Amino acid sequence: MESMLIGRIEKDAPARLNVYLNEIGPHGDAHVTFNTNEGGIIADGITVYDMLRAHKGTVTTHVNESCVGVAAIAYLAGDVRTCGAEATFMFCRARISLFGTVKEIRAVTDEVDRLDNTMRDIFKHRTNGHNAALLTDNDAWFQPLDALSAGIITQ
Repeated sequence: MESMLIGRIEKDAPARLNVYLNEIGPHGDAHVTFNTNEGGIIADGITVYDMLRAHKGTVTTHVNESCVGVAAIAYLAGDVRTCGAEATFMFCRARISLFGTVKEIRAVTDEVDRLDNTMRDIFKHRTNGHNAALLTDNDAWFQPLDALSAGIITQ
């Protein structure tokens, strides 16, 4: 059984993943495929990451084509991380669009700073700490061989 997250990680992604994880049971092996050219909602992507890391069975994550933004962070939850020969990964800092009062914007930017730091910590931890510098203000793109040497994929 395979679960697919296609497109942006939206508000329903954690709920859909929860259904899948309940179907396979707490010790069942999970196979999750990420194929997205848009990352999605940061908090929901981190929730997906946390859910996969908490799963007691082996979690295999796979990318066929592209995986970007917070979806790429969620992908790092896999115990086994694979990709297709033409896959691309893009890691970036948290991005938001804002409209509101100064007070409202400050509140949101404080939360985004927290989420951005969480994404950097996940990237650093799951790539054995070698690549935290990659999450600067520039996007970091990886093809399969680069992703393997960076610790993004495991095989």
